[in-house]
Amino acid sequence: MEQDKAFLGKEPIGKLLLRYSLPAIAAMVVFSLYNIIDSIFIGHGVGPLAISGLAITFPVMNLTFALVLLVGIGGAFMAQIFVNVGMNLRLLPVIGVTLPFYSAGGSSVLMLYICVGLVLSVYMHNTKKLFG
Repeated sequence: MEQDKAFLGKEPIGKLLLRYSLPAIAAMVVFSLYNIIDSIFIGHGVGPLAISGLAITFPVMNLTFALVLLVGIGGAFMAQIFVNVGMNLRLLPVIGVTLPFYSAGGSSVLMLYICVGLVLSVYMHNTKKLFG
């Protein structure tokens, strides 16, 4: 069991990034293909009125996915802060988690900037849709 936890500190960052990002990418591709194929079958079976119903629900599904993405990124960010505070108060063992946007960790800062870019992208995309 201890060997399973040790790979996060030993494997290269690129391999870990692929290992954890490929399932999310695959889920987004399956999600989009499902909607396209569903539109084709419903369009042939029911008609144009049903496609308009799908056109209404697709943004709702995308908004749900965006909110789940934001909650996940925010939860990871808050967990990193709480672990760091716990280490500084000597309530948790020191494990090398950097304080977000303050500590000098190269890969940590890079991933935080990518996550903030994703959050801002979701925010700007939804703001454009709501306010034109």
